[in-house]
Amino acid sequence: MLEDARFSGIDVSPWGKFDRGLLAVYPLLFHLLDVAAVAGEVWDRVLTAGQRQLIADGMGVPLGEARCLVMFVAGLHDLGKLAQFQQRESHPWARVSLALRADTAGWQRMPHERASMHSALQLLEDAGYNTDASDSPGVRVAQILGSHHGRFLQLDLDGAAKASRVNLALGGPKWQDLRRRYFALLRHLTGAQPVPLRLSVPASVLMTGVGVIADRLASQRHLLAAEGSSPRIWRSGALGPDGQGRPAVG
Repeated sequence: MLEDARFSGIDVSPWGKFDRGLLAVYPLLFHLLDVAAVAGEVWDRVLTAGQRQLIADGMGVPLGEARCLVMFVAGLHDLGKLAQFQQRESHPWARVSLALRADTAGWQRMPHERASMHSALQLLEDAGYNTDASDSPGVRVAQILGSHHGRFLQLDLDGAAKASRVNLALGGPKWQDLRRRYFALLRHLTGAQPVPLRLSVPASVLMTGVGVIADRLASQRHLLAAEGSSPRIWRSGALGPDGQGRPAVG
């Protein structure tokens, strides 16, 4: 965080949403922050008191900390777009910084939800989350990210999800570093510093649902600024009409 503030700031050139009709490009970091903000609103306005308590109990943290962690996890959902996904559309890819576009040797095509799951696993471990077994909280958080399109994915801890293989598949050191920075920024801004010692299956399922809803709401076409200079929903809190709008590409 201090490094990003001291030097030239964090690179926001990778895209998260793209409207082909308007040629409107919305930065990935802004979309992640928007989804985190909407997840907080879903927690406050949609979940019942019992559902909020179930999530908090499932992580063994107070309600306030649980809300922060739900926002953080929801915001991480598209972290895997910091990878070969960026080449999916030529117009926004041309706007990605030269340094990042020069650091793609060897990266492989991978569905971005799987890339999110794989790339977040090591970052979660570095942040203190236990990732030793399939039922550990870091692994379950990673699987929440992989499931944000509605299908839970299997996570092969000793195979495709190993850090050495992930780093080879998802771009060079500049992409790895940017994923680390986005992760750290989301964690800081959502206040999700506590590390849960557990994460129950029911809590995981509810957190997944919050993330899916938040992503859908934040992806409404009319909410994506054509030339965003800051995260639109995070800044304004505007959620738009419930259930209205067509998601933009991505």
